[in-house]
Amino acid sequence: MRPSRVLGSTTDCHHQTGGEPGSWDRKRCPNSGTGSWLRHARDHARGLRELRSTLGAQGVRHAALSGSVAPGDDVPESDVDSILDLDTECHIGLFGSVEIQQVIESELGRDVDLGTMRSLDLDRRDDILSERVEAF
Repeated sequence: MRPSRVLGSTTDCHHQTGGEPGSWDRKRCPNSGTGSWLRHARDHARGLRELRSTLGAQGVRHAALSGSVAPGDDVPESDVDSILDLDTECHIGLFGSVEIQQVIESELGRDVDLGTMRSLDLDRRDDILSERVEAF
């Protein structure tokens, strides 16, 4: 299994140019642009990190991106798939899940699908986890 990627200020990306760390080739990157829905996975991970204390108060220990956003294959209509690892004592329930989803959607400017580590399909779990992009 490939280790998950953690996006930071010098993270590599298949869209990154050979120049300065963090410089992006907008001609090659389908997610570059000025609209909030065009933000790259790196920006979405940064957005999740900015919510760390808010999400932590809800019992979220770790957050990651998955789905089409993680490898940069998303299109403007794509939602952001987020995987949350909750404290074992945490029981957020339906209303808590919706609240977390709305907070993340507001920060990222895109629709969000939430999943938890416990809810991952066992048949696809290894593939999903190997492709995820850790936010925190």
